[in-house]
Amino acid sequence: MVSVASFALMKVRLKELSTEEKKDKFLGVKLRVADDVLTEYQTERETTEKKIEEENSVQEKLKQEIADVAASTKKAELDSCEAVKKTTTDENTSMQEQLKL
Repeated sequence: MVSVASFALMKVRLKELSTEEKKDKFLGVKLRVADDVLTEYQTERETTEKKIEEENSVQEKLKQEIADVAASTKKAELDSCEAVKKTTTDENTSMQEQLKL
């Protein structure tokens, strides 16, 4: 009778052990998959951050270039206006001298 009970207990324990081994194996696979997904995410994040840094660098260069072009354009316009002003002033002075004569 004791051996039958021991045998039955062994059968139950073997089933439990098998179930626990399956759960352990499943959790191991789940952990590896989660680790792979996390690693892929981190790699993608690092790549994206590098791209953002590169784009920000390019953007800053372009902003500086735009500022330089705007400054040179304004200087050119100012020089042109001053030349027109000088010409107009010279013509005005010339005409006033002619009127005095």
